[in-house]
Amino acid sequence: MPNAVNDPKTQRQSALDDLNQYMCGQKGGRKLLSAELEQYKERGVTHGWHIPSSDTQPIALDIVVDENFPYSAARVALPKKGPGGPLKWPHVESDGVLCLLSEQATVSSQHPVDVTKAVLNEALELVKNCRNGDIIDDFRDEFLSYWNIGTDKNAPLFISLITPNGPSRHVIAWYGNAMYICADNRDTLDGWLTRLRGKKPNNDSMFQKDVLVWLPQPMIPSEYPSTAIDVNSLIEEHDPDALELFRDCVAASPKSLNVIFGATTKHGACFAAVTLFKPSNKEIEKGFRPGRIPRDVSISRYLSTNKIMRSKVHRADHNWVHGRDQDIRQNSLKKSRVLVLGCGALGGSVARLLAQSGINNLTLVDHQLFDWPNASRHILGVSAFQKNKAIELAETLQHDFPHLTGIEGHPVEFGLSATGLINSLPSFDLIISATGRWEVDTLLNGLQRSKVDIPSVVYAWLEPRAAAAHALMIPQSSDSACLRCGFKESGRLLLPVVNWPDDESLLQEPACGAVFSPFGPVELTWAHALVSEIALGTLMQSVISPTCHTWVGQRNTVEDSGGSWNPEWCDLIGDPGQGGIVVRREWKRLPDCPICNISATT
Repeated sequence: MPNAVNDPKTQRQSALDDLNQYMCGQKGGRKLLSAELEQYKERGVTHGWHIPSSDTQPIALDIVVDENFPYSAARVALPKKGPGGPLKWPHVESDGVLCLLSEQATVSSQHPVDVTKAVLNEALELVKNCRNGDIIDDFRDEFLSYWNIGTDKNAPLFISLITPNGPSRHVIAWYGNAMYICADNRDTLDGWLTRLRGKKPNNDSMFQKDVLVWLPQPMIPSEYPSTAIDVNSLIEEHDPDALELFRDCVAASPKSLNVIFGATTKHGACFAAVTLFKPSNKEIEKGFRPGRIPRDVSISRYLSTNKIMRSKVHRADHNWVHGRDQDIRQNSLKKSRVLVLGCGALGGSVARLLAQSGINNLTLVDHQLFDWPNASRHILGVSAFQKNKAIELAETLQHDFPHLTGIEGHPVEFGLSATGLINSLPSFDLIISATGRWEVDTLLNGLQRSKVDIPSVVYAWLEPRAAAAHALMIPQSSDSACLRCGFKESGRLLLPVVNWPDDESLLQEPACGAVFSPFGPVELTWAHALVSEIALGTLMQSVISPTCHTWVGQRNTVEDSGGSWNPEWCDLIGDPGQGGIVVRREWKRLPDCPICNISATT
């Protein structure tokens, strides 16, 4: 039965009453006035309290709660007029709120006062460490949080494609839509913009040469530059070798000049940007005839006490997009070359998952056009109607992941006549066959068994109605089992998970020979994850022997559609029970396999 005590609004009011009683019971504790709450208005704060400094609490603190309290924790803040504050102490946000809990932290909504006491204790420990100067290095380790507090309100955003390491060097930037996009060179920048926008930029005036200065360590707030001459001094002190790069750009007297500072922290690389603005010609040329001012004088006057603009930099390079600099697999994955045969309901989503995982080089092959019924279970939508699946998917992935430089689509049917494609197979690190066509899989199997340079293959297929999904990995130059070892000559699986009545597995469209297996996107999702996981495991060499991984669907879904567990599967592999499981099994060589036996005698 519903209980009014459990009503969220009732719980909130009770929690507010309890917290108010506790806070006002502290020495000097009181509610915050409306004007005092204004300091925290961006957080949706609804109530707050102030505790003055005392013998046991060396600093005054505010305690505030938002509209989600008690399901969210109380926050502790430094009042505006107190010591410390943003960019003076670490872990203090722009409005004075202390950063004490991570974004992933969870709290008990049943004991709000106890939670608040714990948060207060954390705050007092932080204040103690800040006053003692014990955690000054946190400014460097968490540089982005503090630099971003100090950026200018109307400053343009910077998006960085720059390789996040030294040495200092010239870089190039494109300006558009109130943002700069920066890269190591023009080719990288042109390619990224072309993939994102669908056309190559052709206005050279939107590009400018800028400078990357790689610092030995991130700046602390006292080092943040405010003027052009501050920038010069910072470079001169921390990277004298970069000074000439910087001054060369200044000597060209551009209307504006961007300096991107980079450094490595223990959590990854970070960037910050400043923009210098050219003083008026009158200021620069004062005392000289136009065009006759000496280079050193021009540089000196450009590097004046004029205020600069500080900007946030958002990394969009490969290692940040895929793992925020923490995924050690990326050095391998971004070099891997993967061929996906079949860009339908299975292969299309697998291709996207691989792109999201960091596979830089993806070649997509499919000769079919997208049709209306495909939209219900394909990664593409109806805007792809009557367009080639491989081409459309490649263009979509290029747009969504413009930092991936090697995504290609080819409207080719894989067969003996596709000699160019067959000849290119050795150049790949992995082939994924997701066409669902027996003639394609058997051809690929024959090629792999007859040639030593065909890479590992992941064969992916679905049982009718997507009741089960299989991902079979056959390694390169394998002398053990092949694909054919698990299939009849006609292409029927020797050991399916599910048995179907003959009239239940496929349905017929009102057209000659147009049969299809009915299933929706939800059933298919498990297959996407299974095949992608095995593909990545193969590339990272955690899957090295002929192995079949099978997703077994939910029993009730199977039975509702007229299917049942195959007794032979239950005897040999095990009863799937209620289903919803992944089964891993060795793919054993069939003693009378015609393909393996031919290979063994040649």
